Amino acid sequence: MRLFFLLLLLPHLALSFETPSIFPRAPTVPNASKFACKCVPGDQCWPSEKEWKAFNLTIGGRLRKAVPAAAVCYNEFEGKSYYDKAACDELIQNWTVQEAIIETTLNPIRPYYSNMTCWPTTNPNETCTIGYLSSFYIPTTTATAPTDLSLAINFARHKNIRFLVRNTGHDFMGRSVGYGSLAVNTHELKTVDFAKRYKGPGKYDGSAVTVGAGVQGAELYALAFKQEPKVVVVGGECPTVGYAGGYLQGGGHGPLATIYGMGADQVLSFDVVTATGDLVTANANSHSDLYWALKGGGPSTYAIAYRMTVKTPPEVPCAGMIININSTHTNDSALFWKAVEAFHGLSNLYVDNGMFV
Repeated sequence: MRLFFLLLLLPHLALSFETPSIFPRAPTVPNASKFACKCVPGDQCWPSEKEWKAFNLTIGGRLRKAVPAAAVCYNEFEGKSYYDKAACDELIQNWTVQEAIIETTLNPIRPYYSNMTCWPTTNPNETCTIGYLSSFYIPTTTATAPTDLSLAINFARHKNIRFLVRNTGHDFMGRSVGYGSLAVNTHELKTVDFAKRYKGPGKYDGSAVTVGAGVQGAELYALAFKQEPKVVVVGGECPTVGYAGGYLQGGGHGPLATIYGMGADQVLSFDVVTATGDLVTANANSHSDLYWALKGGGPSTYAIAYRMTVKTPPEVPCAGMIININSTHTNDSALFWKAVEAFHGLSNLYVDNGMFV
């Protein structure tokens, strides 16, 4: 039995933990009979092949039919063969690696949201189905993101089908997965532009960075460290989380939060697409109500962000260490948990000395 604790020594930093609800209770909707169910494949209202082709023309031919990443391990998926033994062997080897799952375009890091109906296997005769993954997706780019998002939202709204955004697949609530949906993948939106001085609007006049939705925490941290002078961003502890999207709209918890405030407190401007397909820049002066709602109001609750500008505070020196409580000297589980209890019993001491655990 083994348990690791990671400690970062930072000035004035509080102890905190992320405990997302993996299985949230479905809300009760008043007058539910007034709401129509979304169309799914097989329904009469599901868009025809002609309608999908027409939509594809409006987005420059970028629409893709969804194929599970593990289809390369099967002889057949929906009447076609995608079998590739070398690709399958590589996928099996990397299936538990976050970085590999992120690059699969549609798969979530928490696999149960996909229904796990197409899993890597050494038996290509087994069955592979789409499960709960999207039916179609658009691999958008920096140049096409606003248009792709707007057209996709409007198509999904008018055809009454599910719409979702998939960036890294990190969403523990499963919101980056949806059966019978049209998805927009924002993972390639990797633009990062640092500015020595933010020119408004608003009262802030310090340094800032404008970040595309596909930029991940580790990428942004490394670039911030290369600035002169070095700066930091208030981000999360997991390096593969997409920074300028659901993370900040969810509040933005992380090691620097008790020094500079939550990640959402750092946002100066959002470039978003609303549920009606409108392109909007929301900041202190323009669409200020939307600006405040997006700062912690929940991922994609009010709009879909494809770019954000945030503050970049000065660099904060820190040190780190790992405490390893293991079973080298005893296998007594009661004693093990006493050690864990003792560690947590010192929580106030950690906070008083500027530590994040």
